[in-house]
Amino acid sequence: RSSSMRLTHADNADFDNDNTKFFGWMMWVYLTADDATEFIVSKQNSGVTGADWNIMYHGSVLQQFKWGVAKSSAAAEQANWATRYDPALVDTWYMIAGWFDPTDVGSGSKNSYVNVTKVGDAFDAGTTDTLTITSGNLPSASASGMEFGSVNGGSNYLDGRIDSAYWFKGTSGPSNDEIEDFYNGGNGKQYPFLPSNIS
Repeated sequence: RSSSMRLTHADNADFDNDNTKFFGWMMWVYLTADDATEFIVSKQNSGVTGADWNIMYHGSVLQQFKWGVAKSSAAAEQANWATRYDPALVDTWYMIAGWFDPTDVGSGSKNSYVNVTKVGDAFDAGTTDTLTITSGNLPSASASGMEFGSVNGGSNYLDGRIDSAYWFKGTSGPSNDEIEDFYNGGNGKQYPFLPSNIS
């Protein structure tokens, strides 16, 4: 259990939102309790204002994982809920991939994606949830630090475990083959994965 334990890192431009680049995470998460709100990794202080992004689990009611990005100057988080598992189960490993795609999909809008796959199930790109973000709500950078296992300087702690967490940011995002390779039939895989142009 994380309890009040967390890992933090000061604000760094390498981890900032940038709506002109792909950015996001691939990681493994294991929940040990179904708490109300548990943050897995976040770059978010002062609520949604002052936020970049987060991956969290909303227990009790929704019981789903979420990948969220935010326009740091506004209280307008763009939350992409992973709907494949409803509810998600405790004492189970999940692979989570959440990322932002800077490709214009019309009128300045851009997409955010999240895929969650439970150990024992096959990876299925068709279960990736897509959220279209309008041009006025595109993510922007804040001065918040990064936290594993909590949010907002130490709250909403994760009751569980995190393993093999990989951040990516650059000119391309993860392909379905790369996510499937990372999942590796539920066995996980250490970096590097398939030959890739992720930077």
